[in-house]
Amino acid sequence: MPTLTFTWQTTIDNKTCDKCRQLHGYEWFFYDEMPRVLLHPTLGLVWDMVADQSQAHGLPIRRGGWRCRCIVTWRINDEDLQDDLLEIRRETRLLEDRLVTTTQFLESFIALLVGAT
Repeated sequence: MPTLTFTWQTTIDNKTCDKCRQLHGYEWFFYDEMPRVLLHPTLGLVWDMVADQSQAHGLPIRRGGWRCRCIVTWRINDEDLQDDLLEIRRETRLLEDRLVTTTQFLESFIALLVGAT
């Protein structure tokens, strides 16, 4: 069963707020579904997946206000998927080998036809 892992990444410097420092490296795990939002157990709503933006500081930013520099990265963890990709690569190599063999056969066949005329 595939697992979607989302990780909060914070730019750490003197402009970073305490909330974003606390979230840095936090991970969420989901199985076979894409969440609409990311919720933290104590901080609540922190990321809107649909808008792909931080909600850690409340409503979207007004002109002249703060701007959250954090991002959420994601990855898919699935051993079956990795096995499937390896099988696809193997089958692709076999098809490429057959293509070369078929091409060589056709070239030989055409040469034979041309030589026979």
